[in-house]
Amino acid sequence: MVFHSDSYWGISIIDSPYFILSSNYFCLSAWRGAYVVSKENLGMNPGLIAGGSLLVDYILTVAVSVSAGTDALTSAFPSLHAHNVIIAIIFVICITILNLRGVTESASVLAYPVYLFVLALFILIGVGIYNILTGHVSQALHTPIGTPVAGISLFLLLRAFASGSSALTGVEAISNAIPNFKDPAPNNAAKTLLAMGALLAVLFSGIVFLSYYYGISPSKEVTVVSQIAEQTFGRNFMYYFIRYNGFNINSCC
Repeated sequence: MVFHSDSYWGISIIDSPYFILSSNYFCLSAWRGAYVVSKENLGMNPGLIAGGSLLVDYILTVAVSVSAGTDALTSAFPSLHAHNVIIAIIFVICITILNLRGVTESASVLAYPVYLFVLALFILIGVGIYNILTGHVSQALHTPIGTPVAGISLFLLLRAFASGSSALTGVEAISNAIPNFKDPAPNNAAKTLLAMGALLAVLFSGIVFLSYYYGISPSKEVTVVSQIAEQTFGRNFMYYFIRYNGFNINSCC
C-alpha cells in the first residue's frame, strides 16, 4: 500500500485537536472528566465509552511518554541504546513513587520541566527558521511534497493512535484539575485548555516544517527532534539542553 503525503494532512492534524479543545471550552464547568461530560450530554453509553477509552489512554500515555523520554536520552548518548528497556522501567518506578506522594506535590515538581521544554522547542524552532531565512540551510536538502511512502500498516496506525493518546489525557488532566484553579476556576481552566491547543499547533507546525526542510528521515536510534537539534546547533550545549528537556518532560510528565 502506498500513501502519498500531502500538506493538507498536516493542516488537518494541527486543526483537529484545536477544534476538539475548543468544543470542550464550554463543558468545563462540570468540574469533572470526560465520563460525566459525555454522559450528561450524549447519554450513558457514550459516557461509558469515554471512561473506558481513558483507561486505555492513561496506560498508553505512560508507555509512550516513558519510551519517548528514553529515546531522547539514548539519542544524546548512543551507548545507552542497548539498555532502553531497563531505563524505561526505572523511569516508570520513579514516576510511580513521585505520584504516590500526592497529586499536588507532584504537580508542583513537574511544572518546571514543562516550561523548560516549551522554551527549548521555541528556541529550536526560532533558530531553525532563522537559519533557513538567512540561507544557512541548503534548499536542496529537503524532499518534495508528494513523495510516496510505502508500508502504512495496521501496526503503524496503532502506533499513531498510541502516540495521540497522550494529547487526550492532557485534556482530561485539565478538566479533572479544575478545583485546583483560581477563581473563576472554569474560565481559567478553559483558557488553559485553549492555550494548550495553541501551543500544540505552533510547536507541531514548527517541528514538521523543520523536519521537512532539513530532509529528516525517521530513525530507530535517533529521534526527529534530536536530528533537527543536531543540524541546527551541532553537538554543543544547546543540543544537550534541548535533549535534556525532551527527556525530562517525557520521563516525568
